[in-house]
Amino acid sequence: MNTYTKLDISDKTELKKMARKNYHKLALKVHPDKNKNDN
Repeated sequence: MNTYTKLDISDKTELKKMARKNYHKLALKVHPDKNKNDN
């Protein structure tokens, strides 16, 4: 996991964006009913 520390700032921000998107998708899968109310 040392590759993460070697990434430059722009890569880290992209990674955070992807992580946030992936987390949201995962949350939709895990709690579909809960997220339906947000829409």
